[in-house]
Amino acid sequence: MFRARIGIGLLALICLTLGVAAKLGFSQSSGSTASRLGLKGQIGYLVTQIDPSVNQPEVRIGDIIVGTSVTGQISSVEEFQAALRAPKLQTIPAKLLRFDPLAGGFQDVVVTLKTFPFGQYSRSGLIGTPGYFIKEIDPTVTQPGVRVGDFITATSVTGQIIDMNPFQAGIKQLPIGSTIQGRILRWNTSVVRFDDLSATLTTYPFPASNLHHRISRGAPDCPAGGQCQWCCSYCNGGQCARSQCETGKTACTTGGSYGCFPCCFAYCV
Repeated sequence: MFRARIGIGLLALICLTLGVAAKLGFSQSSGSTASRLGLKGQIGYLVTQIDPSVNQPEVRIGDIIVGTSVTGQISSVEEFQAALRAPKLQTIPAKLLRFDPLAGGFQDVVVTLKTFPFGQYSRSGLIGTPGYFIKEIDPTVTQPGVRVGDFITATSVTGQIIDMNPFQAGIKQLPIGSTIQGRILRWNTSVVRFDDLSATLTTYPFPASNLHHRISRGAPDCPAGGQCQWCCSYCNGGQCARSQCETGKTACTTGGSYGCFPCCFAYCV
């Protein structure tokens, strides 16, 4: 498992490389159209240890860091780590995903993280692993091997998931109907920790049409459960002013101004 010690102090969310190329092999069917898994989620950094010599009272083992006020929403863990090793010491707002037993799932939590001296740089004292947190699964695909709340750390095609762009690119180049193997971490409520599991994922074609996408300014908000709400890249006033579903683009710009809303805060693959 990829593990990295990072100098982290963390997220006012602005809007949601290729790892080790250990290719394990996969089966495929014929076809040349771009593929997808039908997953919507976030790149994150799962905290597995906290150095006892530092004081990080607001973060816990099992938290998944998905962004900071310094880095914005994480798209590359390597860039995230580099940004947080800044020489100056910092106290930084951060957004985490934390399992809430009462809610029965992961909830957004905003905390304050600190960085501490580390030679010429700084560090947070957090140790963990990067991956892709599944927030939703497109109801038009079937992925029985994974669930909402799973944290995919690697696949047989892309290796360790460190950066969103090569993860998406690696899946898109597969023939439709391909099956690949993934390593996932799944929260086990009975033992209060993540289980390390394997899962089989299948690729699907992109939607031929997106009937729920609203183009006009006067259109109602993106419908809950609709494809626009499920994976909308461009929003305006909470509506899909323009959508390029599952492109990975998160610059929610319309007319030269920024308008970032909840359906922008995820990457689809």
